[in-house]
Amino acid sequence: MSDVFNTVFEMSLRVILLLSDGASRGCDELATIDFVTTYSRGFSEDQVNVNGDNRFMYSEYEARCELVKSAVKDLVLKGLIAPKFSSEGYTYKLTDAGRGFSTAMSSEYASDYSKAIPFAITYIEEHGLKAVIKEINRNKKRTVKR
Repeated sequence: MSDVFNTVFEMSLRVILLLSDGASRGCDELATIDFVTTYSRGFSEDQVNVNGDNRFMYSEYEARCELVKSAVKDLVLKGLIAPKFSSEGYTYKLTDAGRGFSTAMSSEYASDYSKAIPFAITYIEEHGLKAVIKEINRNKKRTVKR
């Protein structure tokens, strides 16, 4: 059996969970919310890292951005999310089929991940998307130098 971790398939499932609140989001926002969701403890000591502790977690961000772009493309082609163009660029929202798929996902991981999403969204709203991306990149440089 091939490994499903860090694949477009795994990211597609998480993108569906990220969009299950009905919001329309762009790729950068999805990648950043996903990163903060999976590594919440890096942004608040009161949180838990859904993907476990990883000293080099900040180094994953760039690869995660590429996975999100591929996952979004795949989900659009499958009709699970729909693109919308605005003055800020493309955003994506779940379709009816995507909502049905989202409600069918039931696992301990999906539950834990979904519980961590509101923290990530609030954190990004309070600090701003660009500031959080800068924070991730700053922390990446710091952990790589160690």
